[in-house]
Amino acid sequence: MPYERSFSRSSTGCIIILIDQSSSMGDPFGGDPRFRKCEVAADSINKLLNTLIADCQRHSEIRHYCDVGVIGYGGRDGVGPAFIHPHLKGRDLIPIPEIANNADIEERQRKIPDGNGGLEEVTEQFPFWLKAVAETDTPMCEALQKTKRILNDRILKYMQSFPPIVINITDGEVTDGSIPDMINYGNAIKALSTNDGNVLLFNVHISTSNVQGVLFPKSAREIPQDEYSQALFEMSSPLTDFMIWNAHLLSEKYQSLERGCKCYGYDTNFEQFVHFLQIGVKVRMEHMDTRY
Repeated sequence: MPYERSFSRSSTGCIIILIDQSSSMGDPFGGDPRFRKCEVAADSINKLLNTLIADCQRHSEIRHYCDVGVIGYGGRDGVGPAFIHPHLKGRDLIPIPEIANNADIEERQRKIPDGNGGLEEVTEQFPFWLKAVAETDTPMCEALQKTKRILNDRILKYMQSFPPIVINITDGEVTDGSIPDMINYGNAIKALSTNDGNVLLFNVHISTSNVQGVLFPKSAREIPQDEYSQALFEMSSPLTDFMIWNAHLLSEKYQSLERGCKCYGYDTNFEQFVHFLQIGVKVRMEHMDTRY
């Protein structure tokens, strides 16, 4: 069976996140003028990195279970690594322990129960690795081509590992090629493989509206029939069995997920977007005994 390997020190995993940084990412997220799409996307990726670090931690040690890359496309600098810390900047793939040890920190306030039926505001330290960007066009084709070049070199060295996971976060149409071009570049990424299966490519379209979107559809009939939505659905890989099992645990909303459901989200709201990221990177770690 494919997709059975764990992320481990002997078979290191790989996750690449592509983030649309075009000007439309400055629009309100989910119809809420308090939040911009680029801010929600950057914040969610920062939280996801924190989760990955925790998943790779055994006692006080952050183990080198995976390498992670975040590629921005559409910002002023074109297509390239989005990490902002000086030690991480400009690097395509970085070991998770290095990411953990090179975070910037900002203080944030949030409200928690005070034990007397009310709320109190506390200050927390929030580590982050990238900032919100919303500039220029949407060169998704170039981003997909760059990802394939990174993975070509990667896979040659890690043929025994769980195949790389690529998550593409976008809100708009490609501007540096046709839709068939985009599909071809996406399919070329999915054609790459390790001995444990083909590369997994997931796509999520984040929303400007506050309507309920579609998450993890099995059929193209479940999403709008416009060419762009259909293309992103076609490009998306199915969820693995382990990801489906974890989705069942995460929420009752996903009890109907089964083999063949794709890791694709259309017009996702905030909750769906967070769930998409949580489920899309869920892989067994070396120290986990859990079976499904």
